[in-house]
Amino acid sequence: MQQAEDQAQAKGGDPIGAKRTFVEAQKTADLVQGSDKSSALSAIAKAQTVAGEIADARKTADQIQDGYYKSLALSAVAEAEVKGGNLAGAQKTLTYAHEVAEQDHLVDAVQGRREALEEEVLAQQVATGPGTEVRVGDD
Repeated sequence: MQQAEDQAQAKGGDPIGAKRTFVEAQKTADLVQGSDKSSALSAIAKAQTVAGEIADARKTADQIQDGYYKSLALSAVAEAEVKGGNLAGAQKTLTYAHEVAEQDHLVDAVQGRREALEEEVLAQQVATGPGTEVRVGDD
């Protein structure tokens, strides 16, 4: 599958080849209509996040018309932002994904993902916080 090739190129140290492949994949997706196009663009955005192309993944997600696929792509972007340490960006992206889901009445689909990512953000903040200490029995 094309997504696997994209990821292999990016992980194999060929970012230019990966970017070229993403451009070709987007051209192919442009030939498709409806939810199939949204599905294809969502897969491309997810592959871009794996390749570390977070800004491009966000641009790809913004092209998606179907709320379900757009919220999935945005969730993948937010997850990549969390992993990259961009917690503020991840919060903004998750808020946007939630707004998209609300507009399309898909809140339950995004809410679970949002809660999981927010827990991860919180865990990173606690882990990196200065002097964080918890003792059993302290109230």
